Parts: sequence; C-alpha cells; structure tokens
Amino acid sequence: MEVMIKGKQRLTGTEGQRRVILIFMVVLCIVILISITAVPAFAGGGVGGRGGGGGANPGVDRIYTGIGLMAGWIAKIGLVVAFFGGIETVLSFASDNAEARIKGLKIMASGFILYGIVMRINDFI
Repeated sequence: MEVMIKGKQRLTGTEGQRRVILIFMVVLCIVILISITAVPAFAGGGVGGRGGGGGANPGVDRIYTGIGLMAGWIAKIGLVVAFFGGIETVLSFASDNAEARIKGLKIMASGFILYGIVMRINDFI
C-alpha cells in the first residue's frame, strides 16, 4: 500500500535517505562554489611569515602563504566530511541501521582527524 501526498509518492527507507543526501550535496556544492568565488587568493599586506620576517624573501613567503591557503581549505573540507558523517549517523538512527551508523561514525571521525592534522600544519613545515 503506497501513501500518496498530493499526487506524489512518499519516500521511505533508503530512497528517502538518498534523496536527502542528494539535496544536501547540491546545496553544499552551491555554497562551496559561492565561497570560492568570494575569496581572493594571495591577498597582499601583513608581516612576512616563516620566510624571514617582513618580506626579506618574497618567494618563500609566497610558498608559505600558498600552503596556508591550501591548509585552510583542506581543514574546511575535513569539517564538511565530518558534517556529512554526522548527517549519515543521524539518518541511520532514524532507520535503525547499525551498519550505516558505524559507517557514519567512521566518516565523521575521519573528517575530524583530517581537520586536526591540518590545523597542526606548523608542526610539519
């Protein structure tokens, strides 16, 4: 027996989860595209970083600026992955699926691990 709401089928089970995840990913892609177009790369000004204080070596300063910019974006991607894992975990509680719950927790943990490693980038360079 199918439940009809104003001529449309009601989504249940994995089909509903896939629809929610698809809508979430489309909105996420739109937000990322908008934020990428609004961020200027290599903005000028400021005191030199690790390359030797005050612009003594502009090539090295530019490399460290690029590394910092990439690290910031990778950290944001890690948080997005963690958020996606959290959403998947919440959806697994709704469907009472233990396997999806473990998968969501693993995805969420991997996102936070990625974020933590990238935030400690100064220890590695």
